[in-house]
Amino acid sequence: MKKVVFVLIALIAFNIQAQKQQSRKGSKMTPEQMATMKTKQMTLVLDLNESQQNKLLVFNKQNSKDFKALRGLTQEELFELKSQMLDKQIANQREMKNILNEDQYGKWREIQKMRQSKMAKKRGHGSRGEYSKKG
Repeated sequence: MKKVVFVLIALIAFNIQAQKQQSRKGSKMTPEQMATMKTKQMTLVLDLNESQQNKLLVFNKQNSKDFKALRGLTQEELFELKSQMLDKQIANQREMKNILNEDQYGKWREIQKMRQSKMAKKRGHGSRGEYSKKG
């Protein structure tokens, strides 16, 4: 009986470890596929019209390509890119404000806040500080 319990525990532990490794591998989608999926998800959540969908698809394609280019950089390059990413986030926020109506934009901002909070918890940082609390 002890052997059976031990084997079951080992199998469960192995399965959990395999799932963790699978989730770390990241997405194997192309930037275009990632942009399409993100646009469709946003369409469902924000109830976007056709014009908004087309604008967001172009916007998301560019962001997906930029994201894929970030892998394998030095510390100096990372610092520079993080600074550029913050500038890009500011520009992205302004662009989203132009594309979405007021209600959609408010909902989008709430989703962004939830994503930031979730990512911070995932990384073990908890709250991201006073700046993330401002709307």
